Amino acid sequence: MIPVPDFIIKGNPIIKKNGRPVLVNRRTGRPFIGKSKKLKDAEVETIQDLKIQMREIAEPLPLTYKIHITFLFYRRTRARADLSNLYEFPQDVLQEAGIILNDQLIESHDGSRKL
Repeated sequence: MIPVPDFIIKGNPIIKKNGRPVLVNRRTGRPFIGKSKKLKDAEVETIQDLKIQMREIAEPLPLTYKIHITFLFYRRTRARADLSNLYEFPQDVLQEAGIILNDQLIESHDGSRKL
C-alpha cells in the first residue's frame, strides 16, 4: 500500500448538515439546500490552509488511486456528533483543495475516531 501524506485541518470539526438554509433556484424556481456563511467561510479557510501544506508534499497531487484514510477529530465542545457526519467536511475539502481527485477514492476510514 502506498503511504498517503498527513494533512491537518485546524479548528473545531464542522458538520455540514447543521444550519443549512433552503434556497430557491432563480432560473427554475426549485428549492435546494444551500451552504451557511459559517460553512462557506470554513471551507475557504481550510482549503487555503491545505494548499499551504501541499507545498511541502513531494508526492504528485491530486491522488488518483484508492486510499485508506484515518480522521482524528478533536472537538472543543461536548456536543454530540455522529462520526459519519464528521467525515463529510474533510472529504469534501480534500477534494476541493486538489489533494484527492475525487472523494469516491476513499475506500475506508479505518481507525477514525472522535477524541
